[in-house]
Amino acid sequence: MSKNKFNTASNSYFNKQKISDIFDLLVNKGSIIPCNIEKDIKRNTRTLLLLKEKIKSTNISTRYTATYDALFRLFDITLNRHGYTLKNNPHQTFKQLYPILFSGINHLNIDINQVVNTRHRVKKRKYIPTENEYDIINRLYKHAMKNNSYDERS
Repeated sequence: MSKNKFNTASNSYFNKQKISDIFDLLVNKGSIIPCNIEKDIKRNTRTLLLLKEKIKSTNISTRYTATYDALFRLFDITLNRHGYTLKNNPHQTFKQLYPILFSGINHLNIDINQVVNTRHRVKKRKYIPTENEYDIINRLYKHAMKNNSYDERS
């Protein structure tokens, strides 16, 4: 028998219970709050469609922030599907929950802290991201798209 039996897909009750416990903790911390699932998914989907146009920009700073914001909308849509939305410390919550809600992140070899820090520098300090930094955020965005089962018709 595997030593790591709780990490198998066959024990979905454990995984759902673990996620539920994490959500309860984040609600108690004020990081997430219950949401109107349908309304919030529609709002995030509309915003995501607008951001997809900005991602096409030739300006790398605009592209980076738009891609990050689109990634964030996908993250919030996934959270909405669980009945919650972001409240306090959204970027910290993103760093904590992304690896839990979006499987396979370890295979990408991406440091989420670095992505969030780069976004902060681009947005607040007018830092110009490198092509490599953009490639990293773009890979994370594509990972979220794949794992989110995003549907523009939502």
